[in-house]
Amino acid sequence: MLRHLSLILTLCTALCGLASDYESNAVKARRMFHYREWASAGALYSLMIAERPQVTDSYGHAIVAAGMIDDPAQQLRLTDMGLRNQIPVDSLFRSVERTSFSVGQTSLYEKYLLRVKQAEPWLARSIDSYLLKYYVYRRDAAGMIEYSRIMLAPVPDHKEFLYTLAQGYLLDGQTHNAIDIYTRIVDLYPQALEALLYLGNYYSAYARSDTQARAQALTYLRRAQDIAPAPYLDAKISRLEAMR
Repeated sequence: MLRHLSLILTLCTALCGLASDYESNAVKARRMFHYREWASAGALYSLMIAERPQVTDSYGHAIVAAGMIDDPAQQLRLTDMGLRNQIPVDSLFRSVERTSFSVGQTSLYEKYLLRVKQAEPWLARSIDSYLLKYYVYRRDAAGMIEYSRIMLAPVPDHKEFLYTLAQGYLLDGQTHNAIDIYTRIVDLYPQALEALLYLGNYYSAYARSDTQARAQALTYLRRAQDIAPAPYLDAKISRLEAMR
């Protein structure tokens, strides 16, 4: 019995020592990361990953630290390690996004996604969706247009991607292309309120000098009013009708 008790105590001591080492490394890693000692922070987070390979946050910090010292190979090694250790792709990417944004390096996240896409083609579709969200966040018109088109290629009638494409065109000053996309949206989705309102307001701007534009504006605004009645729409429709 004493022998069993001794073994239990020895095991507890060893486990406590491991926990203590891990927590100590975590404290040091956070400090090094805060003070932008990227190489040291990366090394400590790698030690933490070796001990507890299922902690997603450690991968995010280690990948960002590797990016800050321009070590793409290490970023890819860490990504592969995370996937092998069954870290969900969504969780891994979100950790890198959150961490890179926290240090004011949003472009690091973009570069990371592009690197992983090249190295892991089977993740391309998922990565393209993250890149599109990133370009929307950055209000990057060119990126929004390019990646909306990429995402639409296999699903050309996807409403969310069509909206993003239209918004990209607007940001890029390609108003007529945006109008074409909004028109396509309302043709596909007759209850698409945002597109109806945009088209109604767009054509109402030309209503005084163009009777066809006035008719189009009234058509779209009346449809919007049927979906979501509002005093603003009543007033706008009344003004357009009074132009006759």
